[in-house]
Amino acid sequence: MHQSILYAKDLKADFMELCKEGKQRDVYSMGFLAMDDHMKLATGYLSIATGIPSMGKSEFADAVAVNMAIMYDWRWCFFSPENYPVAEHMGKLAEKYIGKRLDQFSKRDKDNAADWIQEHFVWLYPPEDELHLTKILNLIVEVHSEFPINAFILDPWNEITHEQGSKRDDQYLSIALRQLRRFCRDYNFHGMVIAHPNRTEKDASGGYKPPTLYDLNGGAMWRNKADYGWCVHRPDIHSNQVEIHIGKVKFKWMGKPGVVSLQYDIFSGRFKDRFTDGYELPLPITGM
Repeated sequence: MHQSILYAKDLKADFMELCKEGKQRDVYSMGFLAMDDHMKLATGYLSIATGIPSMGKSEFADAVAVNMAIMYDWRWCFFSPENYPVAEHMGKLAEKYIGKRLDQFSKRDKDNAADWIQEHFVWLYPPEDELHLTKILNLIVEVHSEFPINAFILDPWNEITHEQGSKRDDQYLSIALRQLRRFCRDYNFHGMVIAHPNRTEKDASGGYKPPTLYDLNGGAMWRNKADYGWCVHRPDIHSNQVEIHIGKVKFKWMGKPGVVSLQYDIFSGRFKDRFTDGYELPLPITGM
């Protein structure tokens, strides 16, 4: 059989497995019960996240990575110039893991956090001439061969060198996001891209409206190519309330669009939803 041609007869066993009574797709909670109806992540798929600068999209992505490392023992690869230097990013992850500010850590806290982070996270920081998307993806593969990962985060998109030549933004974006989606499928990674909006709008009260994927440079192509699309938004910049606007989930077994409200703790960097009294971390989940 030609590798590029798929016949139904050759996929019958997979189809029958899918049809088994009670058969569930492998989807993974992000660690917030209120989010579970709206979005559970699957490997082999691509998330696109946005939000106005300083609204907390990187903080929330970090919280998700910490939660899923605890629950499922996931390993994450970061390309995150937004969080450079790496020691500072490690500090933010450590605060979420321990639940204290760094200056409150005991020696045991420091050792436990450092060991746990070493087991679950790795970073890419290529030189300026190696910031092309293909080279970054090749680095992720190289990491995976020595430190098997489940997911990666590119934060932010505009720190990647994009050589689009004479292509329009949407034409280049179509090719780049197709490459990313195929990469996630081929390696069974969950990929997360964090992209800044290129425009913001104010509502009648003078506050900012939550941007959508249509507000990113390249417009509709972001939404067209995303398997998941979501926005982190703070209706009041002076409040600790954070809204996660889920704008797209590709399949119904992944969730459904909607808005979930969370509370943010500035001291630990943790988030909580309405189902928890405090800012506790989720418990490990076995059997997945």
